[in-house]
Amino acid sequence: MAKFIGCYKAKLDDKGRLIFPSAFKSVMGEGADLRFVIKKSLFSECLEMYTYQQWEKDSEEVRSRLNLF
Repeated sequence: MAKFIGCYKAKLDDKGRLIFPSAFKSVMGEGADLRFVIKKSLFSECLEMYTYQQWEKDSEEVRSRLNLF
């Protein structure tokens, strides 16, 4: 799995969509799943980006610890 640690500048298009930096695309490889979840960090003034696969895995882990009653 690719890890992107550091500070990256990105742009938004007219519809508010993130324009994925070309450096990220080259690291991900041909045919890679380019679905991501981006959220504001709880602990710092930055955004956090997760692959969709990792987000689903982490979300399921949190859901498994919740008491629905």
